[in-house]
Amino acid sequence: MILVYVCPQCQEIRIVSRRKEVTCTVCGHGMELSGLTFLEWSEMTQEQRKEYGAQWCARRRTKEIKEQQ
Repeated sequence: MILVYVCPQCQEIRIVSRRKEVTCTVCGHGMELSGLTFLEWSEMTQEQRKEYGAQWCARRRTKEIKEQQ
């Protein structure tokens, strides 16, 4: 199964097939599973992928703030 991961630090997206622990190749931070399927990702343009990464990180930050309150 091909999985799509996002770096919460720099918003980079990475595709992996077998790894459960994924490190960002750009900044070295641990990555998190995005929730996107490989098919959804493959149908996106490069711009849509960047936008998805930015939106994913913004949702994650909002969730973290709510959990801290």
